[in-house]
Amino acid sequence: MAMTAGATTTFPMSSHTRERVTVAKLTLENFYSNLILQHEERETRQKKLEVAMEEEGLADEEFFCTLKTSLACHPACGFGEMSCPAP
Repeated sequence: MAMTAGATTTFPMSSHTRERVTVAKLTLENFYSNLILQHEERETRQKKLEVAMEEEGLADEEFFCTLKTSLACHPACGFGEMSCPAP
């Protein structure tokens, strides 16, 4: 069976299959929307961090050294001494 340009063949689809396709489509749309949103949030946090570093006059090496020291104090939670929610 040869298909000509512009001709489409439709296959019968059960209502269950249509529902599953709709769920899959919505799941993928939601995933990629959230992915873009999370990327934008990370960029915003990075820009805020860079501004804070400039205001404090920290060089990249000093900042990462401070961050490593802070994380070493509380490796379980990943927070620094001052912002750690655990006692």
